[in-house]
Amino acid sequence: MTCEQTGRGPGRRGGRGGFTLVELLVASALGATAIALVLTTFLSLSHAAAGSIAHAQTSRSLRHAANIMSRDLRSAMRIISYNPSSYVYYTRKTPAGDAAIFFYKAGDKIMRWENGDYRKVAGGVDSIAFTLYDQDGTVTTSVDDASSVDIILRAVTTVVRQHYEDELSTRVFLRNCQL
Repeated sequence: MTCEQTGRGPGRRGGRGGFTLVELLVASALGATAIALVLTTFLSLSHAAAGSIAHAQTSRSLRHAANIMSRDLRSAMRIISYNPSSYVYYTRKTPAGDAAIFFYKAGDKIMRWENGDYRKVAGGVDSIAFTLYDQDGTVTTSVDDASSVDIILRAVTTVVRQHYEDELSTRVFLRNCQL
């Protein structure tokens, strides 16, 4: 007896090739799962990148403000007044004569005032703190005894429901103060 193949097998109709409905449903489910996994990974990576960028920008802004404030305070001749949580006001020598300089927090910005000229130093700052120290390194509230100043800047950034905190502190020794 001879067996002859007619091209008809289980699950195939009328000898035509193709996929059954069950095979198409399984393939569609697998494809949708793969796309969902790729999309979830992409979104997670883009959220992480956005957070890293925001954190880096905040850190850069705080460093920039601390550098400007440190540079200016180093050349201070005399601290006139200060508030531990909002401002420092001092004088320094310039080629044009004595200059009065005022660093202060306005909203989320740190501003610099020099003889009537206002300039934004940094944005996105939540708090600023100044602490004065005398020559012995002891905390003082007397501007006449101050020989160094601690500056602490703090910022909080929120990106996609994620909070990033950054704090920067520096101690500046007042080179030109006469005690």
